[in-house]
Amino acid sequence: MLQFQFPVRSLVAFAVAAFLAVPVWAESIENPVFKTWASQKKGTVVTSKMNTVAGTIKSDASLINTLTELTDDVATIEMVTVVTTNGMEFKTPATKIEVKKMIELPAGKTKADFDKPEGLVDQGTETVKVGGVEYKTKWMSIKTTTNGVEIEAKTWTSDDVPNMLVKMESKAKIMGMDSSTTMELVSVKKP
Repeated sequence: MLQFQFPVRSLVAFAVAAFLAVPVWAESIENPVFKTWASQKKGTVVTSKMNTVAGTIKSDASLINTLTELTDDVATIEMVTVVTTNGMEFKTPATKIEVKKMIELPAGKTKADFDKPEGLVDQGTETVKVGGVEYKTKWMSIKTTTNGVEIEAKTWTSDDVPNMLVKMESKAKIMGMDSSTTMELVSVKKP
């Protein structure tokens, strides 16, 4: 009899653990980033530039995101980054990113506060001109400390831009060293 009890108990314990590990109460919402890609055609390319200064080290990067596949539930993006530091250029291999239509709300978040980050200081709307194009944006300023890193950032996003990010400015203090990063949309090229 013991020979059969052990496997049954193990299966019951496994089933209970599996049930508890699946957050059946988690609520799903439509991913706003998916929505911006879903309105595009395959081959759309979004290019952004990023500049970072950390201590005495400066780097510039181009981030190139290309829509390679689109279904009713997933937008597949190929991301390539070209970084220039101290006159040397590095190109990352292409990375595939799946942007799903539906995402689960993080623990403790509701639909009403989903888009409000921790440390939110202020928010508003503003028309921003980047890459020769004007975009109606929503902006947010945050100030927070995470794992000992003090961060102040401001982002501008638009539902009219695939990936949503139009502009970003941030300052951080990492182990006593100041760093700053700016990021800005350069272009959205449609096939």
